[in-house]
Amino acid sequence: MSEKIKKSDFIKKTVKIGKRGQITLPKSIRTIEGITENEKLNIIKLPSGAMFMKKVIKETPEDNIIKIISSVKKIDFEKAWKEVQKEREIER
Repeated sequence: MSEKIKKSDFIKKTVKIGKRGQITLPKSIRTIEGITENEKLNIIKLPSGAMFMKKVIKETPEDNIIKIISSVKKIDFEKAWKEVQKEREIER
């Protein structure tokens, strides 16, 4: 007899990646979260390698922040500071 899983329960499932990079979300998770065919999920990958998925309900401010952060290229701060110093010398 299986226990009823609640939305507040912590669930950890292992899934296998298919040939085309596809995964199947476990039915229990799809049911609890109300995820149906053709719905969208945001997948967030942190520099640590941790990944999270979240059902897209509507775009939130957090989604916009994540888009901005992920679009920013790494900055060479030493080079940027030298450019600022050059500009200051030109202004003097």
